[in-house]
Amino acid sequence: MSHHYSLRSNAPSRDQFNDDGPQMLADSEAIDLIQLNDASENTRDSQEMTSQTDGASHNNSVYPNTEEQNESSHTHTTQTRGPGFVDAARSATHKLISEVEKLRAEKVQYENLIKKLWQELNLKHEQIEQLSNVYQQKAVPKLPDFTGSHDDEKFDIWITRFNEALYKFNSPEKLGQLLPRLRGIAADFVFDQLSPEVRSEYHALVYELRKRFQTFETPRMYQSQYEKRRQKSGEDAHSFASELKRLYDKAYPGRPRSIRDEDLVRKFFDGLLDVKASVQVEYHKNPTSIDHAVYEVIRYMEIIGGPQSTSHSTEADLN
Repeated sequence: MSHHYSLRSNAPSRDQFNDDGPQMLADSEAIDLIQLNDASENTRDSQEMTSQTDGASHNNSVYPNTEEQNESSHTHTTQTRGPGFVDAARSATHKLISEVEKLRAEKVQYENLIKKLWQELNLKHEQIEQLSNVYQQKAVPKLPDFTGSHDDEKFDIWITRFNEALYKFNSPEKLGQLLPRLRGIAADFVFDQLSPEVRSEYHALVYELRKRFQTFETPRMYQSQYEKRRQKSGEDAHSFASELKRLYDKAYPGRPRSIRDEDLVRKFFDGLLDVKASVQVEYHKNPTSIDHAVYEVIRYMEIIGGPQSTSHSTEADLN
């Protein structure tokens, strides 16, 4: 009598799981595993039945209680392939499905992270483009460097011109324009004596520069500047005359107007780069004020060389 015990009825069906691809694959693998085990058990049962038939007489002679032996063998086989195997297969299937779901969730997280990073990158590119456009709209004017020497204009005047020229710039942008314009003594002071913290903050840097290069205005100081003043290369006659008047009024406050005009006219012709124009105007026009002298010099240069004339005669040209 065959006591075949099939585990097929206890196998989980496909309807017990979702239609999800990875889960169906796991269920299929579990069912195939159970079917393979059933085939193995059937083969083993057949072998056992053949062995029992061939040795029935022997078993009857040796074992008088054959029914008890068969019942014991059936009980052992049933325990070997009992519900525990199905539970183990089902547990492995659920574990596999759980791992697949976990990997799927991680994939979604990474995809969201990549999407977020791309959005941030695009935002940075837009910000850089906007800053580039803003900077291009802010034309940087040409400004003289500040060296800190006595020949330079006062720092207060220089920094005022600097701020007015860069009125569209914020403090960090002004700092980026100020540092490259420091030369000579001023550059040595800033980069050798000031801390990186001060150099990285515009207002703190200007404060230190103002303290270092603050000038104490005295008549003697302006007298020295007035006596040394000459027309600079590229400086027009009108600007030169204006600077002479400023220095004279600081150096000799309260002098009578007649003396002031005489002194300024003589200083103007002595410091003029175009010696020929200086001689011609001074001796042929004999101006009585510096403003009159400037007018005659400009008129003379237009007559002999045109408005574009920038030549400067020397004493050798007069000989």
